[in-house]
Amino acid sequence: MRTAPGVGSEEARAWRPAEIEEPTNRWFIHRLSWVVARWCARWGVHPNTVSLLGLACGIGAAVAYGSGNNGWTCAVGFLCMVLWHVFDGADGQLARLTGKASEWGKVMDGLCDHGTFLSIYAALVFSLAPSLGIGVVLLGVLAGLSHFVQATAYERQRQLYEYVVLGKPTVQAQVERVPVVFRGLYRLYLAVQQSLSGERQVLLAVSSGGSFPEGLRHGYRQLFRPLVHAWSALSSNYRTLALFGACCLEAPELFFWWELIGLNGVLVGLVFWTRCRQQQWLRFTQAAELPTSFAVRKCVPLE
Repeated sequence: MRTAPGVGSEEARAWRPAEIEEPTNRWFIHRLSWVVARWCARWGVHPNTVSLLGLACGIGAAVAYGSGNNGWTCAVGFLCMVLWHVFDGADGQLARLTGKASEWGKVMDGLCDHGTFLSIYAALVFSLAPSLGIGVVLLGVLAGLSHFVQATAYERQRQLYEYVVLGKPTVQAQVERVPVVFRGLYRLYLAVQQSLSGERQVLLAVSSGGSFPEGLRHGYRQLFRPLVHAWSALSSNYRTLALFGACCLEAPELFFWWELIGLNGVLVGLVFWTRCRQQQWLRFTQAAELPTSFAVRKCVPLE
């Protein structure tokens, strides 16, 4: 098995940092994505094209899962979702590898990702309505909204970690680089991220400090690396497995309930845990001398 990408290699430029990569992506999905990304780079395929191919696979999964709960439709749906994951990883790798990363590309990737799950939720609602009635429409809408909130919050925690610890140039979105027709939706996406991330005081501490002390980067890494990994419980990988399991049980509605109760419960717990760690880290930024150890302490409100 290949080890982690080496410094200065194409992989190091194209892959997400290993310390925040979700394990199933790191060791399976994104290895397949890398094969696709390198092939696309060789043939001049644009990253947005790869995003659209992923959306096509997601729609294929929606058709399969919405066609019934036969064993073969579940298998086809799962296979299409795995392909979607591969293309979803490949578009970002390709953009970073070829220097084509852009604000619009990020929005395009998000639209295709959410479009995939929107298609799946709509297909499940359509297939379940005859047996469960009109109430399943509300259930599907609430599950879809929950997914939107959970996914955007998870992504923001990774972005903040890259900014504070790994020196990513900026976390500020450049809305003006997005086509006008999508700017309202993009602003909504950003507002949801920022409201759940608790980032305002963190970013103020970074910007007000001028040069950012290495000790605080180290402290942020100690406090938030476990959290970033915990946030990956809200990643699409585990939704794919939950969806497949619910359909194999011939009860796709269980997937909606898992979104509403299970994953929203996880979200609430992660937000509280994040706020506690942010409070501890902000105290360190205000200290006259930086501590050598950032052991976890009891969460108490900031004064």
